[in-house]
Amino acid sequence: MESILSLLFGVIGVTSVIVFNRSRQDLANYIALLFSLAVLILCGTALTADSEPSKLTLILVISLSGGFVLSRISKLRTAFWPWILPLMISFLPVVLGDKVFTYYAFDLDFRSSVLALLPLGVLLPLIGTRVNDLLKWFSNDPQDLLNALTLLVMGIGVFAGFFLASYYGILLIALGMTLASFFGIQVNRNAIVGALLIAVMPHFMELGAVESIDLSLGETIAGCFLGAFSVYFLYWLSVSNVAKSGVVIGIAISLMTLLSILFLGTQKTDLGGADAFIAGLIGIAAALTVLPSFRLAEALAPIVISTGIWALPLTVQPEIVNGTEVVKVEQGSAKKQEEPSLFEQEGMPVDSIIGDFKINEQNVQLNFQLGPKGGITKGSFKSFSGKVSIRKDVSASSFSVELPFAQLTTFNKYRDESLAEEGYFNAAKYPSMTFTSKRMIKKDGYYELEGNFNMLGVSKPLNIELKYVGRTGMDKAPVLLGRSSIDRTQYGMKPDSKEGNIVDFEFRIELIK
Repeated sequence: MESILSLLFGVIGVTSVIVFNRSRQDLANYIALLFSLAVLILCGTALTADSEPSKLTLILVISLSGGFVLSRISKLRTAFWPWILPLMISFLPVVLGDKVFTYYAFDLDFRSSVLALLPLGVLLPLIGTRVNDLLKWFSNDPQDLLNALTLLVMGIGVFAGFFLASYYGILLIALGMTLASFFGIQVNRNAIVGALLIAVMPHFMELGAVESIDLSLGETIAGCFLGAFSVYFLYWLSVSNVAKSGVVIGIAISLMTLLSILFLGTQKTDLGGADAFIAGLIGIAAALTVLPSFRLAEALAPIVISTGIWALPLTVQPEIVNGTEVVKVEQGSAKKQEEPSLFEQEGMPVDSIIGDFKINEQNVQLNFQLGPKGGITKGSFKSFSGKVSIRKDVSASSFSVELPFAQLTTFNKYRDESLAEEGYFNAAKYPSMTFTSKRMIKKDGYYELEGNFNMLGVSKPLNIELKYVGRTGMDKAPVLLGRSSIDRTQYGMKPDSKEGNIVDFEFRIELIK
């Protein structure tokens, strides 16, 4: 489904460029319809309901398409119908009755105020038209003030949509404005495109495995500016006497600029990443809103969406599961389910595995992560060794583990090379990290290892929660699970709130004789 939608947006974008180059402004409404429907279908993939989650999307597709067809009938373009018909059509979702839909954990109940969002989107341009009429009483040239007030009215509408129905509310407001524009009601079409871009942000966040967008970070601010640059750069090309191929080259440059900040983040998190790319949508939306005369909005926006659908999953870091790299990206889920922790399995007493063991280096799993929401870095140790002694007197049990830096990976070759340098792990001088336990204490449902962790020549106390969860495989190897966290700054590394200072880790080990 994702590949089909990416292709659909790409076709719409290319078609819009052709329409622009051939100066066929009479086809603008057709492009607007196709783009709105494509965004509606994309957002519809994330809807869930007790039954028929596609019913809402179908109703909205019928509303928008039906309104477009009716707007093409010249007899309905009188002073009366352009006011009444869009409003009548916008209440079509009332046929959904008491059905409740969920969109990224937000419930959409069309028996409540959510039902008013589509009609509100229709009314916003009408309000703007009345404002225009009033301003003519005070000034012969009220255009600048009109534009400002129009943006204010639309901003209030978008805020209301988000407040009542999250990102889907913004979508409904945008669809209502699109419906009004079909009937010749004056509206800032580029602002509609901007609102549709904002509406797809949660889908992009899911594709890029981003939990939130923090606009206080340097890379996300840069993403906003690069998005705005793309619009202004293309605007300059569209009003200049450049060859028609220049517009195509301009769009390609804009895409490469946004993609550069996306993929640079895979090398170093503070250079960009998925959150910076998604922030670029905000920059594009803002620039489009203040440039109502920019005629390439419906070319740039669908091409950016098409590119995002294709590129964002490529930046998701894989995790190591039983020695195998796995990338898990949930598509179209209204309520994202967090991957269960290894440690959630029920623990058992260790009385049945008393003895001396080695850690099976060929079948270990140690995953770690650090960083703020929206910029989490994940990694793993592909292999490590150690000795384990379980005694009848649990407190006398001992663990000794060695973690070679050479087995550490963050699934990025260049970042791993950077981590080996002196400012981080200084692998040439300190090739490994170690943990040695002092005693093991029985807790409620698990055991606690008290010991010391040594890294960069610094030893600090570390407690690890541990569980014995049974035996596995033909050899009936005992399996232990554990988890803990360390503050890397306590071992001499420089603090960095963007990279993260607290490293959380979990592990799974099998014991062999």
